[in-house]
Formats: sequence, C-alpha cells, structure tokens
Amino acid sequence: MRIIKKILVLALALIAFSCEKPQMESTDFGATDFKSIPKTKKKSLKAKLVTKGASFEKRTHHTATSFKGKIWVIGGRALIHNAGAQVKNDIWQSKDGNKWIEVKATGHFAPRMEHSTTVFNNKLWVIGGRAEGDDGFFNPYNDIWQSSDGKNWKKVMGKAPFPARHSHTTLVYDNALWVIGGIGNDGWSKTDVWHSKNGIDWVEVTPSTPALYVTLETAFVYNGYMWVVSGFTSATNNEVWYSKNGINWTLATENPAFGKVQGHTSLVYDDKMWVLGGYDSSLNAHNKVWCSKNGKNWNAVSHNGKFKRRSHASVVYDKAMWIIAGIGELTENDVWRLE
Repeated sequence: MRIIKKILVLALALIAFSCEKPQMESTDFGATDFKSIPKTKKKSLKAKLVTKGASFEKRTHHTATSFKGKIWVIGGRALIHNAGAQVKNDIWQSKDGNKWIEVKATGHFAPRMEHSTTVFNNKLWVIGGRAEGDDGFFNPYNDIWQSSDGKNWKKVMGKAPFPARHSHTTLVYDNALWVIGGIGNDGWSKTDVWHSKNGIDWVEVTPSTPALYVTLETAFVYNGYMWVVSGFTSATNNEVWYSKNGINWTLATENPAFGKVQGHTSLVYDDKMWVLGGYDSSLNAHNKVWCSKNGKNWNAVSHNGKFKRRSHASVVYDKAMWIIAGIGELTENDVWRLE
C-alpha cells in the first residue's frame, strides 16, 4: 500500500511539473529540439465588436499602437465620401476603442500609408511609408518623426541613411529602434536591417538576410528574440525566422500551419506569438487566428468574430488584442476586441 501511495505522489508531481509554463527567455532556440517544446494548446477567444463605425474614415494600410493609456490610429489610405481614396496623415486616439477623438497635430508628417509606428523612449515614432506624388506614383519616404504627446511633432530626420521604403516594420529591441525590410522605390523587397540608439545615428546591421527575401513580412519581439513572419510567393509558403542580433537569422519553419497568408498582422499576447487575418493565395480575406509558443508549431484558435480582414492594424491594449479597420469584403472602420 505504501509503495502504491509513493507511486501516486510521484505521478502527481510529474503531472504538475509538465503543466508549468515553459521558461523560454534563456532558451537558445538555435540549439533547441523543437519536439521538446510543448505545442500551444488550442483554445477559444472571445471576440467583441466594439464599434461598427469609428469616427475616422474607413481605411487600410494605417498603423495602430498603444501609447499613454490609449489606442492610437495614424494615417493610411482612407475612403472619403464622394471623393474616392485618399492617403491621410490624421491622428486619432481612444481609451475604449469605441469613442475616438481626432488629435489636431501641428508640424507633423505628410500624408502616408504603409508606414511604421512604434513607441520608443516614451515617444511616438513614425518612420517611412509612401504617398501619391505629383507623378501619380506612390513614392516612399525615409523620414523619421517623433512626438511626446501625439500632437506636437518633431522631424528627427528628413532623409535617414537607410533607403526610402514602405511596408517595413520598426521594432524596439535591445534599447534601440530597428528598421526591418519593406519595399523600396523600385518595387523590390528590401532585405536589409538597420538600428539606432537615438533615431539619428543609424547603423546597417546587415545588407541582406534570407528572412526578408519575401516581402510583406511582419516582425515582433518575443522572448528575447526578433521574429519575422514572411509573406509568400506562388512557389513558397510563409516562413518564420528569429534572430538575437539582426545579423544571424535562424529558420524556425518554412511550412507553418497557417500556410500562405499576406496582409496579416502579428502580435505578442498572453505569452504567445499571434498571426491575425490576412489573405490567401486566392486573395481572399479571412478571419483566421493562429498562435505559437515556439514559432514552429502553430495552432488555429477558434473565436466568434464575424470579421474577414486584411491590410488592417492590430494592437495589444487593455489585456486584449484589437483589430482596427482594413478590408474584408469592403473597406471598414470597425473595431474588434479579442481576448
């Protein structure tokens, strides 16, 4: 009887240990056997339509971020009633995702879409993007702007050392700003990586990395690494890469479970990596949501959201993920909350 009790106690201890949250911060992914990392358990998310029509115009290719206790939406390509599409430089903020207030900014950047927005050193930063020029083409920028309140803006650089680009990502990692990838004024993918400790002095970390060979990537920071979820081509699926220094990149998977997706967003939420929405190889927008704890094993997560979405913006705010505007069957200005 004593032997049986000892066996039961040992079994319960092993079960308790196996259910503990894995500590990944100190893990060297490059030396990890992915089979030893627990797969993310599939669970459901609750989706709530916060508003069907926000105060700002319906739009795509805008940015969203969390700053000073509010959600901020900046720029993009908006649909103006009786005027068609127009690239904007407007700035909006909200405490609850329902009531939106336009910030009357002064001295700020020109209208743009497919730019990047981030928070660094307690300031909002807007970098690059593109807008329609006098020649009718969408010309990219490589300017840099910052603001401590979202209203008063300062031009940090009119022309940064890195080439002009749009559809890139800006990260905050290792106490620095990082500009990753994008599309240049020739329409080709930018595969370079740059960083700066102050937004003025920029260093090219690498002129090219295979993690950025396929454009329309998303990037984020998770467990001490920079991560890239690439786009896809007719011949390849998305790929997931990670790096500790921006120079050496390791392929986590060249065949993620979500297959081919572009126009998606990526977030870190609930100690997991997430891919939200996007469109497939048939250019159909969808409302699929995927998550992963290791970048290799991705699981679809069910939810009750009625959205189909691409070219949207997303942000983590108030202990939830938010999906803002974008294109479903039509261009939208709705706001969804997922948790």
